[in-house]
Amino acid sequence: MPYGFVSLGSTTLAAPASSITISNLPPRQNLMLVIYITGKASPAQTGIQFNTDTGNNYTWSSLGTGPTQSSGVGVAAIYLEVSAQTAATYVTVHMSNIGTLAPQVGWHGVVNGTYLVGGGTWATAAQVTSIKLTSAQNFNTGSYIEVFGAN
Repeated sequence: MPYGFVSLGSTTLAAPASSITISNLPPRQNLMLVIYITGKASPAQTGIQFNTDTGNNYTWSSLGTGPTQSSGVGVAAIYLEVSAQTAATYVTVHMSNIGTLAPQVGWHGVVNGTYLVGGGTWATAAQVTSIKLTSAQNFNTGSYIEVFGAN
């Protein structure tokens, strides 16, 4: 991996589920997430939550081709896609993880052949130790997240 990134862990769904969680992440100042959603049972957005925080502590904005834009302030997750999807989604997320500052999150990827890019933040100044992908609909089997870290 570039810039000294090493794998901190990964999780792959063996059966459909509405969330994918990776926990016990060691402290690293920079995190990179590789996310592949093989599809969803019905249209829904993919959200990211940190450290089991399900409160309205996230802000995000995403832009797809078209251009189509969507955003949220004071919401329960950072949503990667501009709109609800069933199609496969591949996203790379880069984020700060300093611990004394609110994590800044940026991403780029592809959903159903359409490019997307976005950014957001978690309003809590804390070290991220767990990451949860969440959806109102089940992610298909084989969906996964891998987390890399560097100081």
